Amino acid sequence: MSPVFDHEMLNVYQRSLDFVEFMEEVLAKLRKSLRASGRI
Repeated sequence: MSPVFDHEMLNVYQRSLDFVEFMEEVLAKLRKSLRASGRI
């Protein structure tokens, strides 16, 4: 995806998007794990 706005070209902006994507994956796994542990 090519940048549309000036702030999208900033390295810190791109890294923050990477972090949000990473945390979404971590939280999804955590939720799944907590649901599974609640069944024990």
